Formats: sequence, C-alpha cells, structure tokens
Amino acid sequence: MATAPASAQAHLLEVQSFDTRLVQIAHARANLPQQQRLLEIAQESERIGDLLIAARTNASDISREQTRADNDVQLVVQRIERDQSMLNSGSLAAKELESLQHELQSLARRKSELEDVELQIMERLEEANAAAEDFQSQLDVLAAEQADLGEQVKAALGEMATEAADVAQRRADVASSIPADLMALYEKVRGDNPTAAALLQRGACTGCRISLPATELSKVRESDPDQIVRCDNCRCILVRTAESGL
Repeated sequence: MATAPASAQAHLLEVQSFDTRLVQIAHARANLPQQQRLLEIAQESERIGDLLIAARTNASDISREQTRADNDVQLVVQRIERDQSMLNSGSLAAKELESLQHELQSLARRKSELEDVELQIMERLEEANAAAEDFQSQLDVLAAEQADLGEQVKAALGEMATEAADVAQRRADVASSIPADLMALYEKVRGDNPTAAALLQRGACTGCRISLPATELSKVRESDPDQIVRCDNCRCILVRTAESGL
C-alpha cells in the first residue's frame, strides 16, 4: 500500500477545497443570471427590430401614397383655379359658361373626394409612424438594459477572475508542499472524480457520504497513519483526522 506523510495527506483537503471552489467559480461564470437575460434581450431585440423595419417600410409606402394623393389634389386645384380664372374673365359665351360651371362643380366634388382620401392616408401614416416610434422606443429600453447588464457581467466576471487567480495561487502554494507522488495520485483520482480527497468522518466518506463497512473501518483503524487509504465506493483518498471516528 502506498504511503505519504499523514500531514501531507491532510493538506490534500485544502487542495480539494480550492479545486472545489475553482469548479464553483467556473460554473458561476458560465451561468450568470445576467447572461440568460442578455440572451433573451438579443432575441427580443431581433424580433422587435424586424417589426420596426416592417413598420418603417409601411410608413414609407404610405408616405409615397400620400405624395401621390397630394399631387392629385394639387392637379385638381390647379384645374379649378384655371377654370375659375376663365369664368371670371367674362369672355365666355353662355354655352361655354354653363359647361365651365358644370366642370367646376364636378372638380369641386372630385377635390372633396381626393381630400377625404388624403385625410385617410394621413391618418394611416400617423398610425404607421406611431407604431415605428413605439418599436424604436422598445428597442431603446432593451438597449439600455443590455448596456446595464453588460456592465454587471463585466464586473462579476472581473470579481470571479480575481478570486479564481487568488484561489489558484493559494492552491499552488499548498500543493508545492505536498510530495509529488501524492499530488500525482490526487490528480489521477480527480480525473475520474471531482472529489479526489475527502475527510473520513465518523466512519463515513464525506466524498460520497457512504459509511465504510465495519470490516473495512477496522482495517483502516489498524493501518499506519501514513498509509494512503482509498474509499471503496468513490475511490477518493480518505484523509484521517480526529473526526474520523477510528
């Protein structure tokens, strides 16, 4: 059975606590709640952005429609002004005068119809522009939230990076005091099990939370303190202390 100083084995618990914390930090870094919200914002912004483009396109189409309607009204107005000028000239024969008056009446009705159409188009354009403004406002709110969350993520990642560096350095300091062959075993075990070293506490492995059988516990009790003991269940290195219940 491999051996290592009991004191060095005890230091494995420190290394394990540092490794556990590093795993926790890595998990926290990959699962920041702000990142989930940022993903939601990106998806929502894309959806609203599409609606904004559609609203602006619709407003542009209606604007061109309004331009045509304005031109139609202007043409009728020009025709009315021309006919009115001829009517006011007093140079027309009775038959021509009657025909011109009928035309002016017809043009007046046409102008009224076109102005009604023009008014409807203006109302539609106002609604389209309002919709576009609303979508833009929603995007602005999302952008502000995105920027705020981005700062929060940056700060959180910075804090975690600082802590991870500190934990890694403290781990290295402790690991450097542990015999190389014991650390090699620890790293090998950790390749299969995140908990590579655990305290034997009250006759149970704190790594897998399973109590050792009485016969196995008896063997551990009789073994040399420097002997390396492994848990039969999770195969982690069992570190014995006064709390082990031996």
